[in-house]
Amino acid sequence: MYWDTKVVDHQIFDTGSFDVAAVKPRGGGGTDAGCLFNWLRKERISPQAIVQFTDGEVGNWGRSTWPTIWAVTSKHITAPFGTTIHVEV
Repeated sequence: MYWDTKVVDHQIFDTGSFDVAAVKPRGGGGTDAGCLFNWLRKERISPQAIVQFTDGEVGNWGRSTWPTIWAVTSKHITAPFGTTIHVEV
């Protein structure tokens, strides 16, 4: 899923076929993480877990009852819910 202030696109990777070079992100302006959770609820999609990659400069973190891992590139930012891991880029 690709989102900024709204969900703008997605990609599907078959089991075992994920390749970082094949990732084609879209969007790029503003950070409203709540839009993803809202979109999933609206579409009646219930993932087993969510992994979010972000710099951590998030205006609205949203809310989620799904297990959520935040992969954050800013060492000084921790998400208000879920599990935060800090990723060096």
